[in-house]
Amino acid sequence: MSELEFTAYHEAGHAVMAALLGGVVRAVTIVPPDDEGPNRFGDTQIEWPLAGISPRDQALREIKTALAGPTAEAVYRDDYDRLPINQESSADWLAASLHASRLFGEQAVRLALLHQAAEQLLHLFRSDERIWSAVAAVADELLAHETLESGVVEELVAFWLR
Repeated sequence: MSELEFTAYHEAGHAVMAALLGGVVRAVTIVPPDDEGPNRFGDTQIEWPLAGISPRDQALREIKTALAGPTAEAVYRDDYDRLPINQESSADWLAASLHASRLFGEQAVRLALLHQAAEQLLHLFRSDERIWSAVAAVADELLAHETLESGVVEELVAFWLR
């Protein structure tokens, strides 16, 4: 297994979870542009339809989507020591924490929410073969093409979850 494979599963986790939660994946890549932004190995661009969604539900969608990347990567690596929340080293955990702060002011409550969400995602990825197959299919396509444009993730998820 290579770092590129790990990145593909990481980004596929974000993309599949976003699609499952009603987001539109505009693009997902394992070769992000070399810009002046944060140093990253992949990138998933998501558009969230907000009509009829409460701020609380939107925050929960974004928390789950942020944590789905590191969780999918941990499942693929079969290394769950990578899963504990480490806001210092992961932009995904930091993003999830930021969204959780929109719901709860107390840090202990936010951390409990993040741990609960990560455990739910871990269970989902490990127990639902159809969802894991969708993640694997997106990762395979990423490894073959490096970047997937809008619609491809939706088609792959629809194929595995029909």
